[in-house]
Amino acid sequence: MTAHRTLARHRLALVALLVATVVLLALAATAGALVQQTEAGYTSAEQAALTAGAGTVQPAGTACTAASSAPHEIALTAPADGLAITGYRVTITVDPEPSGDYSWQTGTKNGIELLPIGDSYWPAAQAVVGWGIEMPMFAGDDFFGTVEVAAVGPGGWESSAVGYDWSIESDWGSIWVACTPTVA
Repeated sequence: MTAHRTLARHRLALVALLVATVVLLALAATAGALVQQTEAGYTSAEQAALTAGAGTVQPAGTACTAASSAPHEIALTAPADGLAITGYRVTITVDPEPSGDYSWQTGTKNGIELLPIGDSYWPAAQAVVGWGIEMPMFAGDDFFGTVEVAAVGPGGWESSAVGYDWSIESDWGSIWVACTPTVA
C-alpha cells in the first residue's frame, strides 16, 4: 500500500504542476492582450523663448543739513537712473548714547519725522527725515555718529549706501553742529 500512496502523491503533484502551467500560460496570453498600441501622440512641436534683463538700484540723492536749534535733516531724493525704488533704509548711530538729562528726540519736530537709533525704513515718497538730541541749555557734552541711506528697489535689493558723519557738541551755552559726507 505504500507504493500505491507514493504513486498517488506523484500523480497529484503532476496534476498540480500541469494546472499551474496552464494557469501561467493563460495569464501570459491575457497580459499580452492587455498591452496594446494606442493611437495617442503629439501632433505639434513646442517651443519656448526667454529674455532676461537686469537692472541696478542706484544710490539715493541725499543732502545733510546740520542745525543747532532744530533737528539735523537729511533730504531724500529718488535716483534718476536705474530701477524705480520702493523706499529708503536709513541707519543711524550715536556715541555715546544719550542718557540722564539727554534724550534722543522721537516723533516729529518742526514737521520733520525723526529717526530712531539703528535701522529704519521709509517709503519712497518720504522727502526728509531728521534726528537730534534734547539737552540742557548749559550742557557740556558731545555726541557723534553716522547716518547712512540706501535706496531700496524691487525685491528688497539695495543700492550702495550714501553716508555722513554728524556731530552735536556743546559747551556751556554754545553749540557746534556738523554733518559732512563720509570719506570712503
